[in-house]
Amino acid sequence: MLLGVCAGMYEQRVFAVPFVNEIAKITASDETADDFFGWLVDVDDGTAISGKFSLAPGAAYLFDMTTMQQTHRLTVPGVTTGDYFGSVVSISGNTAVVGAPGDTALGTPPPGGIYSFNVVTGVENGLGNITPTDSASGDEFGFSLAQDGNSAMVGATQGGTIAGAAYLMNVSTGT
Repeated sequence: MLLGVCAGMYEQRVFAVPFVNEIAKITASDETADDFFGWLVDVDDGTAISGKFSLAPGAAYLFDMTTMQQTHRLTVPGVTTGDYFGSVVSISGNTAVVGAPGDTALGTPPPGGIYSFNVVTGVENGLGNITPTDSASGDEFGFSLAQDGNSAMVGATQGGTIAGAAYLMNVSTGT
């Protein structure tokens, strides 16, 4: 037990604070040193998501929160280390979104992108690299994201101008 001291105006009380222990430690099935697994995480409806993006082409991982077991490893063809795929993740219902702010699919320097996956199957939703209509080199689209249902707010730190931008996207249609 950790002992704490509460100092009031005229008295001191010593009280015990129990240590809190984790329920489980979750790691990627292909864990490597310095891969930044756990950089960003999200949980929804009994499923957790975490990405890794440092040394190898990135990936994201889905976990069942009841069993603490990995259910899917999310990747897309052609992802390279510099794409930072898996640096940002979000989950809502049956849709997981993975950011790749350095994605070079649309040119160099990269504009970035996000990818949408089915949580149940672990399969990419067939939309490919989702980007805004005004996507431009160096936007870093997918640098941050938050999701609710099929709607995602996606940050682009250099989007449109040096000031950056945020985009509301439909992750089931790509619009």
